[in-house]
Amino acid sequence: MSGLGAGAGSAAYVDGKDFFRLARSRLSYEQFNQFLANIKSLNDHTQSRDATLERARQIFGPGNEDLFISFRALLAHHGLV
Repeated sequence: MSGLGAGAGSAAYVDGKDFFRLARSRLSYEQFNQFLANIKSLNDHTQSRDATLERARQIFGPGNEDLFISFRALLAHHGLV
């Protein structure tokens, strides 16, 4: 699997299972756990959507911009962007 969605700027729906499977395969164990903690903070309402997106961008790093775009699309699909 090379990526998600139809392209770099795609707003198409991204399947959550596929996204998490891809993220888990591409991120280190530590990065993936940081990402899960980031989502938990959003769900617990202890962190804003914008802070969650910024933290995700930091965790993913410049080599995983497609993951960030897909994550942002997932949040949008769930009405969080």
